[in-house]
Amino acid sequence: MDVQLAKKKLRGGVRWVVASGVLTLVCGGGWWLYASNFGARSQAIAVRAIDVELGTIEKKIDESGIVEFGNQQTLKSPTDATVDTLWVEVGDRVDLGSELLRLRDSQQQLGLNEHQLKIRQQELTLAYHRDRLQNARLAVEAAETDLAAKIAQTTRSEQIQLEAKALEIEKQQLTVANTQAKIETAQGQLDAARQELEEVEALVEKGYIPSNELRAAQDEIRNGQDQLREAELDFAIAQLELKNLQLDRQRLQQERQDKLAQQESEIRQARSALREAQATLANVENEVRTADIELENLELERQRLAKELQANIVTSPIFGTVLDLFVKPGDGVERGKDLLVLGDPSREVVKLQLSTLNAKQVEVNQAARVSLIGPNPKTFEGRVRSLSPLASTSATDSSGRQSGQATIAAIVELDRPSNFLIPGSQVSVEIILQRREEVVVLQMEAIQRDDREPYVWVRADDGTAQKQAIALGLEGIVEVEVTEGLKPGDRVILPPVDVPLQPGIPVIEEDEQGQESAIERPNIKSKRQKAKRKRQKIDEVLMS
Repeated sequence: MDVQLAKKKLRGGVRWVVASGVLTLVCGGGWWLYASNFGARSQAIAVRAIDVELGTIEKKIDESGIVEFGNQQTLKSPTDATVDTLWVEVGDRVDLGSELLRLRDSQQQLGLNEHQLKIRQQELTLAYHRDRLQNARLAVEAAETDLAAKIAQTTRSEQIQLEAKALEIEKQQLTVANTQAKIETAQGQLDAARQELEEVEALVEKGYIPSNELRAAQDEIRNGQDQLREAELDFAIAQLELKNLQLDRQRLQQERQDKLAQQESEIRQARSALREAQATLANVENEVRTADIELENLELERQRLAKELQANIVTSPIFGTVLDLFVKPGDGVERGKDLLVLGDPSREVVKLQLSTLNAKQVEVNQAARVSLIGPNPKTFEGRVRSLSPLASTSATDSSGRQSGQATIAAIVELDRPSNFLIPGSQVSVEIILQRREEVVVLQMEAIQRDDREPYVWVRADDGTAQKQAIALGLEGIVEVEVTEGLKPGDRVILPPVDVPLQPGIPVIEEDEQGQESAIERPNIKSKRQKAKRKRQKIDEVLMS
């Protein structure tokens, strides 16, 4: 029993030893198979490589907008009225100022007629006041003329008479003086004759001279006395005439003073009449000005009413096409109700609502591409024509709901009409912020960063991966401009996702790795078959 037990233990130990050796052999074979089949692959990592080429890089933003024709606008009713006549249909071409439809408002027409009647009445009132003004001016002129005539009529004839009378008095005074001189002369001659008579009488008494000389001397005395009396008479007459002249002058002076007093009263009356006429003229002028201003106000009001009535004829503000009609004859419309839509088909625009972040990057005249939303869309070139300086929160999103987010209104205009896009349809818009042509362009996935410094992986001449520092320029969505470090014709490695690259690691491009795998595939298969047979033998030993 002991011997058999010992043999059994011996056989069990031998089996464990054999199994351990087979296991060791299998493990070693596995390691050898792994080393022989996959060692080379661990030494050379399969990677994809791309060529560096020249191309165009764009930095752009994508937005959506609504297509409209140029100057597209919705005309609204200027007042509460009824559509009387419609002169256009959808699709009609219209010129600037063309009459589109007429609205009827009977109240406005009645108000205009009443106002025209008021204007006519005011024109008659103004004409009446102007006639009064003319009469007042004539009255003032007449009063001025009368006053001037009365002032000029200052008894010129009486003055002339007084002057003539003064001359007569002066002449008479000379006559009086002359006659007085004659009296003095006659008196002197008489005195001389008397003296001579006394002498002659004395000589006659003495008998010295004859008596006839005495008679002659006596005759001289008588003649002297006659001359003296005649001179005295002439003097008295001259004095009487002088007094008469002086009395006449006094009478004329009194008459002149009386007439001057009467004329002064008339002049005062004429001046008062002139002042009254001037006051009347001023009042009438004020009434004319007031009536004129009232007429101007009425005319302005008439023009306003006529303009409002004329505004009821809706005209085209542009050269364009009727895109839509919302009313028909007989419809009642309220002020501000949509009537029709006009647009200029020679111009097509897209209205956008940009986010404030995108709007900061957009500038007027930047290039843009417009396309329909969908597969294989047609693309149309255009440019940014306007950008609102004011943000708005009243914009709606693509579904028509209030977005509540501040947006900036922008307009993109197509370079030429598409004759394809439909006004009111939603389109996709690419705004080209920056564009570079004929520059080195690389896919974004090839760019790596080390402490924020960009680089790419390249395959060196010895077949290992190496870092190549580069400088980047304009960055697009999937591509980037390389300004330094690469040139056209270079090849860049795209690092695999599952295996990190390290400088010096052997790499092989996928095409080359595929060729080597095809050569090594039979050897790998035979080695796997040998390993399978070895595992089967081990299993047989263990079973026995």
